[in-house]
Amino acid sequence: ARLELADALLRRRALLAQIGLAPVVAPTGADETWPGGEPGAAVEALALRKARAAVEADDAPDGALVLAVDTVVVLDGYVLNKPATPDEATAMLTR
Repeated sequence: ARLELADALLRRRALLAQIGLAPVVAPTGADETWPGGEPGAAVEALALRKARAAVEADDAPDGALVLAVDTVVVLDGYVLNKPATPDEATAMLTR
């Protein structure tokens, strides 16, 4: 079956390649706004948004598998969202 990765991150493609998979990269443009709440549930909600957007786009052939994932970093109980500026990125990395 064809594997579609609902994401364009190079690192995720590289991880899949390490186990012998070569997915078709199909980023969805899904809303990745942090939904709040417990980090595990929020990550699941974001991944589901991507998966649903991939299915709704209907670009995949019948029988294709869609892999949609998301990542969260939590440090000392605080969720580190994507930095908006280089200064924010530096502050996060030095924490």
